[in-house]
Amino acid sequence: MMTNQEQFTKWFNSKYEVWIDQKRDDGRKNTITDWQNYLGIDQNWLSRWLGGKDLPSDENVEILAAKLGEEIYEVLGRLKPHKNVGN
Repeated sequence: MMTNQEQFTKWFNSKYEVWIDQKRDDGRKNTITDWQNYLGIDQNWLSRWLGGKDLPSDENVEILAAKLGEEIYEVLGRLKPHKNVGN
């Protein structure tokens, strides 16, 4: 059974590969810096996550969920935060 770290690294790298393929299909070149800019995260964190060296903080999980999908919570074994509506 994979650890949360391993699951996240596999998931995050697959999301990167999909993003690259989509950009290539659009006829555009893309770089790791483009991916970092798209996500709106620090390049050091990006490198650590792609390399399987760290997990994102709660704040970064929210950023990644907004860009890559809420399945990140399941991948990390975390509960999705509840949104207070109408309070």
